[in-house]
Amino acid sequence: CGEADQIAEAAEINERMAQAIRADDVPSYHRESRNFHTALARASGMLRVMHLVELAWNVTEPPQPMVRVRTEDRYVLHADHEDMLEACRQRDVDRLLEVFAVHSDRLTHLVRTDPGA
Repeated sequence: CGEADQIAEAAEINERMAQAIRADDVPSYHRESRNFHTALARASGMLRVMHLVELAWNVTEPPQPMVRVRTEDRYVLHADHEDMLEACRQRDVDRLLEVFAVHSDRLTHLVRTDPGA
């Protein structure tokens, strides 16, 4: 899951995202969410993962469904991010994949049930 400095960078971004959630700063939340996912993908060193993350963001950027996500759901997604970071710190790829699968399912549900879609 990358080098220690890459994980630290993702953790810093995740903290900025937490601050945005607490401040109900939706534009910052949206920006830092993209930064977080991009940082984790970059840390993987896998070009396909980086491409998939970029593709997902490019598809969802115009409608921006995440700006309509309830604060409670943002906290749940943020907890997933914390779990991802911990799995990276522990170099536990199996746990990272488990958390990622849950996170992906949550995101898919939120995008599919987006009232603005």
